[in-house]
Amino acid sequence: MALPQLPPPIEISNETKRGVIDGLKKVIEIFQAEGKLDKDVTSLLSG
Repeated sequence: MALPQLPPPIEISNETKRGVIDGLKKVIEIFQAEGKLDKDVTSLLSG
């Protein structure tokens, strides 16, 4: 099996990184509130 060819990394600003992380946290909170994610599993993300 051949290794996949990944694109080169890109530089993104800290502001963009923070926006992505905050957005993901909101999505996780929504899924947790709807019972679609187990809180035990997602608690690993906050550490």
